[in-house]
Amino acid sequence: MLVVMEFSAPEKRPTYAGLANTTVGVISMIGPLIGAWLAIAGYDWLFAVSAFVSLLALAALHWWVKEPRFAGTVE
Repeated sequence: MLVVMEFSAPEKRPTYAGLANTTVGVISMIGPLIGAWLAIAGYDWLFAVSAFVSLLALAALHWWVKEPRFAGTVE
């Protein structure tokens, strides 16, 4: 959770921290509802969607998110 502080400039940290915590809260509330709906549809769908979302997250972390300590400057 503290990596948000490394991604932002000092004057933007409150905004980034607020957005990060709000996003985690909303997803934590909606995620189990979507999971329950997929479980009702069938466990095959549940695991397929979970694997697909995990692969998307892995791709985003690998190609889109850059380590701020090695990037040089903070925007």
